[in-house]
Amino acid sequence: MGNHIIRKHNVLKCVELWHVPSRQYPKFKAMSKQITFPPGIGLPGRVWQSAKSIWIDNVVPDKNFPRNIVAKEEGLHGAFGFPIMSGKKIFGVIEFYSNEILQPDDNLLDLMSDIGSQLGQFINRKQMEGQLYKLSLTVEQNQSMVIITDLEGRIEYVNPMFTRITGYESNEVIGENSRVLKSGENPPEVYKNLWHTITSGSIWQGELLNKKKNGELYWESLTVTPILKDNKTRNFVEVSEDITDKKRLKNHLDTQYSIVNILAEFPPIKEAFMKIILTVCEYQKWDIGIVWTYDQQSKILRCSGVWHVPSCNPCEFLEITKQITFKPGVGLPGRVCKSGKPSWISDVTSDTNFPRAAIAEKEGLRGTFGFPIKCKGEILGVIEFFSREIRQPDGELLTMMDAIGGQIGQFLKKHQIEEHASKLSRVVEDGTSAIMITDITGKIEYVNHRFSELTGYSAEEVIGLNPNIIKSGKTPPVTYKRLWDTVSSGSEWQGELLNRKKNGEYLWEFASIFPIKNLV
Repeated sequence: MGNHIIRKHNVLKCVELWHVPSRQYPKFKAMSKQITFPPGIGLPGRVWQSAKSIWIDNVVPDKNFPRNIVAKEEGLHGAFGFPIMSGKKIFGVIEFYSNEILQPDDNLLDLMSDIGSQLGQFINRKQMEGQLYKLSLTVEQNQSMVIITDLEGRIEYVNPMFTRITGYESNEVIGENSRVLKSGENPPEVYKNLWHTITSGSIWQGELLNKKKNGELYWESLTVTPILKDNKTRNFVEVSEDITDKKRLKNHLDTQYSIVNILAEFPPIKEAFMKIILTVCEYQKWDIGIVWTYDQQSKILRCSGVWHVPSCNPCEFLEITKQITFKPGVGLPGRVCKSGKPSWISDVTSDTNFPRAAIAEKEGLRGTFGFPIKCKGEILGVIEFFSREIRQPDGELLTMMDAIGGQIGQFLKKHQIEEHASKLSRVVEDGTSAIMITDITGKIEYVNHRFSELTGYSAEEVIGLNPNIIKSGKTPPVTYKRLWDTVSSGSEWQGELLNRKKNGEYLWEFASIFPIKNLV
């Protein structure tokens, strides 16, 4: 009779039982299937605890044999058990029973111990194969890129996601150094720190700007882990995630936030333009920014500002840009002006409506885009950017810059209004006529310099007072009644008034008095 026991939930439980067909052991079988054994209890528990084969010549009188009563009823006496193990790891116990009292057989125990070791090694190998299969599926189907390199950085394995992101098939990179992905855009200090960290046995985490097979740049967030065996580093494993979209979104938001702050500070127009194109170039990695302002009278666009990164200085292109003008529909600025919408050109050298194409090609300029500066549908100008690389259209960037163009348009309009108001203020303040402004109750709110010269009253002396302060008492009351009735009805009153200066002298004035409407 054989009884196969394995460990489960830190106890041993029967999972398989066989007996010779000529005998039935219903009670012993039933109890064996129900009972569990912790370490040290019963024959299975003692084998488990000792990790050795054990022989019992007669189980009936054995005090550490919980099934001895049913064993006695069904005529079972001799028993032995041996562990299923690999190394020090025990997977279970197998025990055998006989109707006879049997003396220990050391040879049989040694044989069965060897069989238990072989079974343990078989089970251990199968479990490891199962784990490896699961790990393999996990790595193969992982949504992160996985690269395994040797100690020199040569690639030994890449998963399918690596191919999907970078465009490189595994047979193209196996044996190559992982530098195949370098873009040249990361500071050397980053690689130095990475290599020092992992060769010291520590994990490195960070972000790198790498390059795909087709030359396209992409951002990845990666973790590089040394794989140790016998306390020695054997390989490096890189697990990375493509974060290009996240980076792009963050750059877009940072760009927009910075420009909003620039406009909120309300600097002079030229200073604002320079800060804006500098911001876009830095955040979005463009080399040149150009501002065009639209002359409503002559219907042309003129260059009013240029900025470029220090490493890019296309002198001839910038010189002609400062001299040339564009009509609506001509060139990139003209197209944006005419359509009122952003426009993108991946490569200006192949564009048929780009008058500066030959010079741009000569000086290495390729990609460009432009967006309108507008306010309530009115085009006030255009801003365009250039890159030394061919750049594929970025719809999110165009949408964002179109919205920013509206904000810049409002900024320009506000400047224009303030400039106009400033001019009017100078005209009023420095004019040859005396001017007084009152509220609707007649209290004086403003007087200009000429008023003070004529009357002798300073602005501080009359603000908040009634104009009666300059009445002489010589003007007929009917004149004032007509004056008040006229302006109260919303019309302008004109006539002569005899007033009095601060020093008491009389002053004849020809006055024009009218209500100010829709003052904001």
